Amino acid sequence: MTECQSPKMLVIVSEDFGELGHATYFLTLYQEWDVKVAIPQNRMDIADHLDPKQKVCYRTFQDCEQILEEHKPVVVVLFSGYLLYTHEPYSFIKYTAFLTRLKSNGVQVLTSDPLLGIDIKLLSGNFAISSGQRRSIVQLTKSYIKSIYLAGRLQVLRRHFANDTHIYPVPVTDRINVKQPVYYRSNCFFEAIAQQPCNEKHLVFVIAEIDYYRLLTNHPSFVSEFVKTVNTLAEQGYVVQIVGTSALKAELCSHMLHSQIQCYGTLSFSQYNHMLDTCECAFFWNYFSFSVYRRILTAKPVIFLDEGHMLSMFPDLKKLGTNLLFNHQCPPVIAFTLLLDPVIFKQLKDDSVYLSQQIREYYHSQPTDNFTALSQHALVVK
Repeated sequence: MTECQSPKMLVIVSEDFGELGHATYFLTLYQEWDVKVAIPQNRMDIADHLDPKQKVCYRTFQDCEQILEEHKPVVVVLFSGYLLYTHEPYSFIKYTAFLTRLKSNGVQVLTSDPLLGIDIKLLSGNFAISSGQRRSIVQLTKSYIKSIYLAGRLQVLRRHFANDTHIYPVPVTDRINVKQPVYYRSNCFFEAIAQQPCNEKHLVFVIAEIDYYRLLTNHPSFVSEFVKTVNTLAEQGYVVQIVGTSALKAELCSHMLHSQIQCYGTLSFSQYNHMLDTCECAFFWNYFSFSVYRRILTAKPVIFLDEGHMLSMFPDLKKLGTNLLFNHQCPPVIAFTLLLDPVIFKQLKDDSVYLSQQIREYYHSQPTDNFTALSQHALVVK
């Protein structure tokens, strides 16, 4: 590395939308680095906020190998969801081979994956959530086999990452069983968001595909109850924006919807986050989302309508997960009917802001590392 060169970093992002948000947040700390961000081919259009010169496309881990060879980074950061759900045949084998190559080349590895450091006893659950109704013993058996298979993959990955740095945007505790857990914080990121003006009377409902199908399976009346709720809110003068899957959008549009209701399947990163950052209140069917973290750290109202798929899969994670994200103050899950009473709704929003302010103060009071270990790479070699 010459005197004028910046240290190089490769960031690999999975298909998970939240991991793209997490990666974006992380990169605010490394604006002086020469960074390439590897994005899955089917997510390239969504990542419209990144510098086109930074973005590179990958379809397989062989593509990542090629990017690694061309960019020659000293650090690789993996924003790869839970590293359990991959989208190409035999990709797990290729992925572990890729990790082995990183280690053999002396590349420093960071991972954002929260499950890898958690006590394995808390992961006694079902790794495989169906995207539809299970109606036969064959489907149940296949799901059980898939669950065992994915649990085995997690154990392999735990060994691969045993000595690597695990990064968390929340203060970590001794319940995270890894050798190098790091809590990092970028204050400027959230200050900029907090200063954006709020669109009063704008509500945003966000539901992930996995949660939509889970709720549809477990609660057949879910869609009809939701339609009734948002229609009533629209009649009260709210602009209701619903962000979900194309399947949910099609289902909602088959009902009679108020003209103030807007349904979206896929949005770009910029469109989605502008909507999220400027709405009066956001609603989620999942506790654990980077979008939730984004609302909390800007002390903007966020209301939960369900605990989400992670706790459906791993119920024992609830205490640890909520303690980490919400500082031991688990937010309530709210029924649709409570949103229709203006007095109760206002109280729910006020309570959410108060809780978010407390959590934000706690986050800011905790010491951060911000990757001191990486600073050595930023030194210019003369």
